[in-house]
Amino acid sequence: NNIAFESISGDPVILIRFENPVPGTWKLRVRNNENEPFSFHSWLPSGNLISDETFFLIGDPNTTITTPGNAISVLTVTAYNQYNNTILAESGRGYTRSGLIKPDIAAPGYQLTCAIPQAQYSTLTGTGSAAAHTAGIIAMIMEWAYTRGNFTAATGIQINRMIIREAQRSNLYVYPNNIWG
Repeated sequence: NNIAFESISGDPVILIRFENPVPGTWKLRVRNNENEPFSFHSWLPSGNLISDETFFLIGDPNTTITTPGNAISVLTVTAYNQYNNTILAESGRGYTRSGLIKPDIAAPGYQLTCAIPQAQYSTLTGTGSAAAHTAGIIAMIMEWAYTRGNFTAATGIQINRMIIREAQRSNLYVYPNNIWG
């Protein structure tokens, strides 16, 4: 069987791989043979998997949050430069394909100091470091809630809501939004 499904949403997935493609502008046509309402999204691989010369002519930077960040019950974190308050260009943007409000929160993610092997320190940039920063905040909330007995019945969803509710918001934006959460 040649049918693939996305692991979280269950939506059908079509993967296309080109070996030695002919240079030039390519056009992909998507047809609906069932005459039912439909929509589709397409993404290119990120990172070093493709060259800078591979891109969509008319690209949309939105709806780029991927699994597991597009799941319902997870806290999805985007990264910003805490020195100039700008979102990092490589951060995924919402909302999800199904319309969920994502990201949930923006956290510092630019040159965060971190421990590395052999008892040394370095800096990391990106959503991974922003998520680690947020995980530290969650650990402090869990200590307050469980260890200190302030909210021993707190669930993961309630902790997520606490973080979202207490986030500082700029007057420049309407919240929630697809970039800052």
